[in-house]
Parts: sequence; structure tokens; C-alpha cells
Amino acid sequence: MEGFASQHFRAVKNKKEGKVNLDELLSYSKEPIKKSLLASAKKWNSDALALFKLIQSWMGEHKSAKAPDAIRKSILAVGQDKEKITLKDELFCQLCQQTRNNPELASLTKGWQLMAMCCSAMAPSKDFEPFLMKYLAENYNHQQTVVRAFAPYCYWRVQLTLKDGPAENPLSVEEVNDMAVRGVRPSTVQFGGSLEYIVHLERGLGSQQNVPALMPWLCSQVEKCGGFQTKGIFRIAAEKSEIAALTASIEAGNYEWKKPDPHVPADVLKHFLRELVEPVIPMGRYKDGLIASDSMVQCAAFAKSLPKVHYDTLSWLITWLNGLAKHQSVTAMSEENIGIVFAMDLMRSTETDPTQAFKNSSKEKNLVCNLLMAWKQGLHLK
Repeated sequence: MEGFASQHFRAVKNKKEGKVNLDELLSYSKEPIKKSLLASAKKWNSDALALFKLIQSWMGEHKSAKAPDAIRKSILAVGQDKEKITLKDELFCQLCQQTRNNPELASLTKGWQLMAMCCSAMAPSKDFEPFLMKYLAENYNHQQTVVRAFAPYCYWRVQLTLKDGPAENPLSVEEVNDMAVRGVRPSTVQFGGSLEYIVHLERGLGSQQNVPALMPWLCSQVEKCGGFQTKGIFRIAAEKSEIAALTASIEAGNYEWKKPDPHVPADVLKHFLRELVEPVIPMGRYKDGLIASDSMVQCAAFAKSLPKVHYDTLSWLITWLNGLAKHQSVTAMSEENIGIVFAMDLMRSTETDPTQAFKNSSKEKNLVCNLLMAWKQGLHLK
């Protein structure tokens, strides 16, 4: 953070020295700023000053005739301005300042609520992203409960915005008020979430598992509905309306499903895996997975090298899928078919060349098939 600040903060006079004091540069202030915090926003200095005033109004430090939702909309409008794009980084930087070393709990809470809304409505630039993400990560263990709730939420939300773009409906005033009181509910971040964050939230509610609770629940629903005796399970699509209904029920925190069609929880399981902000096999390990794909021993070693929550999730699912494979005479879901279906749910390629992508798909399938065989032979236990 200091490195970025030394090069990009306007208050740094000697950028060649590379030494800065963040407590002096970036700490909460009741006073209005006199110039933009970032050099990149210098061109829009008057807008930056007005933005800071809006932030202070939201946080209760500057009187305003505007209602809270009107202030919110004025601030979030920054994300829609395609001309003044550097103001997005300035906005995030100002929020970092006003939530850093802020001694007033009410103001601090409002600041983090606004940070969450902004993270759902816009993304930082690639230059500012590392600074923002590090700031958010450093607040995971903040002494204030409300910060410990919002900081990891904002971190995940930035990841999701970078992956899928701004939310069609950014967080509302009512939603962030609810989060401040009740915390973040795991059900609200299941689809498009990160494995680490989901497990983190569930552990806060007393869970001892290291895999998202939704996955075992959906798998149990597939079994209860007769999925292991259903031909084409995971290959025959369910009705879109039924998938949407179960997804909405889960997001509302209602884990009940009384309908008999196993294709619905099967499709929602695939949807859950595909929508993870970072797939079960992380994108940074994609090529390593392809290299290991032709050997059961190498596949097992590769899996064990993954981050723990990713390995535990993969291991749980592979074990369950081996149970499904035992019924292939009925379901037609052999190891190879399981590999074809689940490779695209467990891995995510950034390959743009169609020919290479086709070649990679064969290796992706082989990786899943060899993981199934490795688990069946207990190689993951050695």
C-alpha cells in the first residue's frame, strides 16, 4: 500500500524517496479535503471535492437536505460516468481514508456500508485494485464487529464485480442497514461467492465443515429424489423456472425442496460450481491441472497442492461422484461422462483460440476422470 501511495498520492512531495506514512496520508478526517487524494483524479479536482462532501453527508459529518438514498445515488453515479473514470479510484481512496482510524462507530459503520454499495456498483482500475484489496484484507480482523463483517464482504464483492461487471441492482440502503445489524448471511453469497468466504461465514455460525454447506445439501437432494436411479442425471436439463425457484429459495435462506425431480438440484449444483468467483480448481492452477491430467498419481498430488478449502471441496465432491459412478448402468454416468460434465464446472479456461480450447477440453475431462480413479484407489490418502 505504501508503494502505491508514494507514487500516486498527490500529498506525497518527493515521489523518488518511496517512503510514506500512511497514518499521515490516509486517516479519517472531519475536515473537507482541499484537493483530490490521487494524482490521477487531478483533472477532476472539483468533482473529487464534491464527492468527498457527499461521503461526509452519508456518514453524518456534513449536513445535507438530501435523503440517504438520494446521496447514495449521487455517489454511485460515479460508476456510470465513462468520461471521468479515474473518479472511481478516487472514490474508493476517499472511502479508505474515511474508514481508516475512524474513532466514531456510527460514522465508521456508515463508511463501510457505503464501501459495500460502491463495491457492488463499480470496480477499481487495475492500477488501484491491489491497493484496495490489500486495504480490505487488512481489516478482516478489525476490533469492530461491523468492520469484520463488511471488509470480507467488500473483498468478495470486488472480485465478483471484476468477474461479472457491476450489479444490475447495487446494494440498497435497506440491505446495508440489515447487514450492519444482522451481519452477512451465507445464503446471500452462495451464487457467485468464493469458497473461502462462504466457509468463513458458515464457520461464524458454528459450522465445523471446510466445504460450503450448500454442496452436500444439493447432493443429498439429488439422492433423495432418486438421482442415482435416473438416466441422464446431470446431463438432462431441468425446467428453467424450477431452477430459478430453488435458487431463489436458497438465496432467501430457505433450504427446503419437496419436489421429486432430481434434475433440479443437479442443475443448481452445477450452477453453484460454475458461478464461483474462483473455481474449485483455481484459475492460476489451470495449466498445472492440464499437465497432471494424464496420471492418477500426478492428479492426486496436484489436488493436494490446492488451497485447503479448494482441496476439501474437490475431495468431497469427487468422493460423492464416485458414489454416483457406481450406478452408471442405470444413470449412464460413467467416469468419462462425469469427467465431460463436471470439467467445465470445476475449471475455467481463459483460452481464446478455439482449436487450443478444444484440445484443452480433452485434458480437462482426463483430469476429472483420473481424480475419480485416484480417489477410488485411495491415492489421495498417501
